[in-house]
Amino acid sequence: MPLELETGTDDMLGRLLAMVLGVAGVVAGSQAPNFTTHYMQNLEGRIDELGRIVRSIDSDRESIGYTREMAAETCAGTNEPLFKTDCVRNETIIARFEKLVASQMALRNASDLMRPIVLARTHDVEIAENTAKEFEIAVPVTPDAAAYGGGLGAGLWAIFRVIFGILGAPFRRRYA
Repeated sequence: MPLELETGTDDMLGRLLAMVLGVAGVVAGSQAPNFTTHYMQNLEGRIDELGRIVRSIDSDRESIGYTREMAAETCAGTNEPLFKTDCVRNETIIARFEKLVASQMALRNASDLMRPIVLARTHDVEIAENTAKEFEIAVPVTPDAAAYGGGLGAGLWAIFRVIFGILGAPFRRRYA
């Protein structure tokens, strides 16, 4: 005889799991605004550091009469290994600096509510990982945190409620 669950037990378990996952979503989602603030602080430090290096590179180039564009053209036309290596390194530093500055501007121009979404689209993996290492979960009380927490919590609850409902359907008793 197949194993039969008591009527409603499987549905109750699905509801409970969906609720637990929904609450976990509330907690996780509410962290987004605070994490974004920490990321932006970390980003600003990286930009400051790279900015000093980029200004030094530009200053060295200007001292011999080169602009960034002229240096890039000269670098593209050289085959001398040491010079080529320096060119690639400098261009990589400048490109990263410009990318981070663009990301910072996008984050600054976004509303408080939109910043976590902009961060998700423009984040730098290294900075995000370092931010996550230092980030401490806290109980936020801002409207933005409530919006993200409530949104993620409700979304996860609804998704898992549907999934558990579908998975539990074959085990429900049918009454005539």
